[in-house]
Amino acid sequence: MFNVDMEEYIKYQHKYPDVLGKVAEAYNKYEEAHPPIFLTLNQHLKIFPVLNSWRIEICYIWDFCRMSMICAYTIYKGEFYDKFKVVPGKKLDREIDREMIFELQKFEYYLENVIYRTFSILEKYAHAVNLVLDLGLTEREISYARVKSKLYNEHGSHELTRAIKRFEKNEEVLKIIRETRNALTHRQDPLNPSFVNEDLEIELKEKLPERPEKITANIYAQKDPFLNTDKFFKTTDTFYHMLTKFIEHSLLEIPHVLNDRFQEEQAFYRDQHTKLFGPL
Repeated sequence: MFNVDMEEYIKYQHKYPDVLGKVAEAYNKYEEAHPPIFLTLNQHLKIFPVLNSWRIEICYIWDFCRMSMICAYTIYKGEFYDKFKVVPGKKLDREIDREMIFELQKFEYYLENVIYRTFSILEKYAHAVNLVLDLGLTEREISYARVKSKLYNEHGSHELTRAIKRFEKNEEVLKIIRETRNALTHRQDPLNPSFVNEDLEIELKEKLPERPEKITANIYAQKDPFLNTDKFFKTTDTFYHMLTKFIEHSLLEIPHVLNDRFQEEQAFYRDQHTKLFGPL
């Protein structure tokens, strides 16, 4: 994982602070504030241990993303970066030595690692929201897209819905991240040219009565990379900070949602007791 200079890593780690540490503190305090019997028997609070397990998994994955971003930033600011900078349509210099190529491969690896893992975070977040808001999706149906749609349609004014809308606001960055992930899934390198089959229309110079003026040929064409190293890093960096802010806010909001449901349940039983037997 740490295939970078450790002194440089320590030097730049303040760029990506461990902001989810306070999320762990909040969940630990919530657990301490409720007797174990409540967390076992109460209709709503009994789901807290499951929610906490999702929180732990999310924070664990996010921590790998954080370390990967620090490593990528270390290379980005290092002495090799300007020498292997890639721009669309420009071929990599064949004279670059092995060390330079190795640095570039590490740089790509760390950014790709962030992109893969952040989508996993969104899926685990979807499971937590489906559980705490009782959205009714089965295990096989749960996905970030379906949960988002449910929130938009059924809980439009909820704070968790507002958090998603803020996260989804930067459409340009999200579009690039999704395209990059799709490219990686299909074994395409976003920093190198790709090859596709395209239909090319050719206009014939000699026009004869029984021949068409144009013909279509299917060719194997080279497409320029849709990212360069600068854009790849800056887009991933922006997305990482967007996701971190979104996850931090949402995870801190979930115990409040759970507590509100618990308070509503207690109020209901107090009202029922008052109607049947008088005030408690």
